[in-house]
Amino acid sequence: MFTYYETTISFSYLSYFIYALPIIFVLVLYKKIKPAYDLHIKTKVKTDLFVLVLIICGFCLVNIFSLNKHQNHANLIQNGNYKNVSGIISKYSSEQIASRGETFSINDVQFSYNNIASPSYFFANRNYGDGVIKNGLLANIYYLSIGNTNHIVKIELQGK
Repeated sequence: MFTYYETTISFSYLSYFIYALPIIFVLVLYKKIKPAYDLHIKTKVKTDLFVLVLIICGFCLVNIFSLNKHQNHANLIQNGNYKNVSGIISKYSSEQIASRGETFSINDVQFSYNNIASPSYFFANRNYGDGVIKNGLLANIYYLSIGNTNHIVKIELQGK
């Protein structure tokens, strides 16, 4: 067996700071910058500072929640909290509409992914042209079950 794919996922807590800093900044300095904003900028932007602060905070909070999800996935993978299935790939299908989605099974464990919608740290067969994933191939698949989806973190294939 050889390793065809293995995820590389890392996480830095500094990432949280990048999005927390603007929230702290606008909340602490709101009363100090409001008079200057109303005098010089509001007439050009035509938006109240409060609305602008809500937009900034909303953007930062969405990114913080996304980072939290990424951190949880990184912790699960780094701690080895994934499952393994070995066997022959069957029921392989590929469909391309706006992006390419693929599905296959090994021993009744279903895998489904999309080359655009799947997070970059999970397998999504972005090297589709190599034709490696196909029916009849012996494989070891390491995966995380999140919700109803099995996300592939490592693939070992027979040969080479």
